[in-house]
Amino acid sequence: MKNIKTLEKSVIWTSISIVLMTIGGELSFGFKKFLAFAGHHWVGKGIISLILFWVFSIVFSGEEEVVNVFNSAKKIFWAILISSILIFGFFIWHYFA
Repeated sequence: MKNIKTLEKSVIWTSISIVLMTIGGELSFGFKKFLAFAGHHWVGKGIISLILFWVFSIVFSGEEEVVNVFNSAKKIFWAILISSILIFGFFIWHYFA
């Protein structure tokens, strides 16, 4: 299949970016205010994430495409699961801190 590796890397790096924006927004009022440029910080993160996904897709588009689709799906699954656990763990820590 064409562009699977590009999709895999773009999703993983966008997921990492979302984690960083979420934690950064909670730790820095100025950054959270910047993320609210679209009205609400979650909307701002969504817009930035879409742009980052597009940019990552362009950056990674020139790579060779010899991949196993199932392995790519597993990598994406684990990246999203770990990202979710990191965000959840941060908010648990943030609540009790």
